[in-house]
Amino acid sequence: MSRQLFIYWKIDPAALPAAVAAVHRAQAQLRADWPGLQAQVLQRCDPAPLATVMETYRSPAGIDAEGEAMIEAALAGIAPGPRHVEAFRPA
Repeated sequence: MSRQLFIYWKIDPAALPAAVAAVHRAQAQLRADWPGLQAQVLQRCDPAPLATVMETYRSPAGIDAEGEAMIEAALAGIAPGPRHVEAFRPA
């Protein structure tokens, strides 16, 4: 089964544009280095004092521990606080 990653974190809305731009740059580099990788960044629609950002990652072969480490290294330091990683596979 193809393991996918969903990573979310919170950020002050004022800092959101710069952080999202940095995530987009990191994801573009990951896609260039990892053929078939699909990566996306989303923002929660609900109003809240802090914005919630979700990064998603999937690959035809799945995301193994080595791939997850590669993603973590590429995105290190972009989120202002902890990034919560969850892994799912098709049911």
